[in-house]
Amino acid sequence: MNPVRSLVPPAPPRRVAVAAALAVALLILAPITARAQVLQQVPADSLVVIKINKLKPVSDRIAAFAKKLGIDQMQPALADPLGAMQKRTSITQGLDQNGEAAIVFVNGAMNEKQPPVMIFFPITDYQAFLKNFAAVKTEDQISIVKVKNDADESFVTKRGNYAVLSPKREFLDIKAAGITPAGLSAKEMATKDIVAFVNMKSARARLLPQLQQNRAKIIAEFEKNYRQGGPGGPGANRRPAVPQDGDAPAPGAAAPNAAAAAAAAQREKFLPLVRAGVNRGLDVAEQALTDADAATYGWSFGDAGLQATALLEFTPNSPSAQRVAQLKNSGDSLVKGLPQTKYWIVGGTSGNNSDVGT
Repeated sequence: MNPVRSLVPPAPPRRVAVAAALAVALLILAPITARAQVLQQVPADSLVVIKINKLKPVSDRIAAFAKKLGIDQMQPALADPLGAMQKRTSITQGLDQNGEAAIVFVNGAMNEKQPPVMIFFPITDYQAFLKNFAAVKTEDQISIVKVKNDADESFVTKRGNYAVLSPKREFLDIKAAGITPAGLSAKEMATKDIVAFVNMKSARARLLPQLQQNRAKIIAEFEKNYRQGGPGGPGANRRPAVPQDGDAPAPGAAAPNAAAAAAAAQREKFLPLVRAGVNRGLDVAEQALTDADAATYGWSFGDAGLQATALLEFTPNSPSAQRVAQLKNSGDSLVKGLPQTKYWIVGGTSGNNSDVGT
């Protein structure tokens, strides 16, 4: 038998190695890229993005968690969260149940009747998705629809593999420049079942001036509550009993009044120290707002229960990042020393300060 001659020249060993490395990188990065698709469709200056990683699997894990705790009996919707949402809204056709969804709060006014929100539904067929709504009117690639159980009109458009629903048309006109979380925030967004991402670069422009302008008011309100024994605390809203005509003073009435006066004097004595503590707390908050790049809060549901992770990520080498890097972490188990029994809730904190501070 004659040997088969290849018409393709052999690749140099170096080129083969590079191609192999690229193939491995694609295999590793492809799932992360797929999970990040919805973030590529949101406005770049969005304030908050709440991402749901794969609708049906996450819904099933929430249902299993609710069943273990028995709360699905009290809240039947938790037995099938995705199904309950579809039943309430009648959004069933064209929905990709294995895709990721997102609720996005854009950088708009928060005090109006309609919130500045966009909801991203993963879809398999956009035209089929539009059939979920009655009396659809389409103008310039934006459709006006009525969602079940909602008296107001909503607006829908297509972005990539998503149908985007919003109560205001103007939000759909915002360019989809996308958000690209970095560092630990990116890991949280890729791995958690549900995660809320706060875009601090946008939130800072709104929150920092408010904190600075209302600083004196915050301190004055705190001092007022402190002098009254705390909001709703003993003596905060209590009025002394007023004796009626002919009534003798209640026995022992002078003793409580004297005790209250002594307590008030004691609080006043420590007021300068408390005021300094509040001022320092506001300094820390202001510095954190200045240095923070992102904040996340994520939830994962599994056999071990509900795991929640809060993260505040700072600009590398910023004052806040350097302070956090100095904190000492522990390698010991967070449940070390607890009695061997069943627990409803177990909490603890840990951190990777080398990643945060560099």
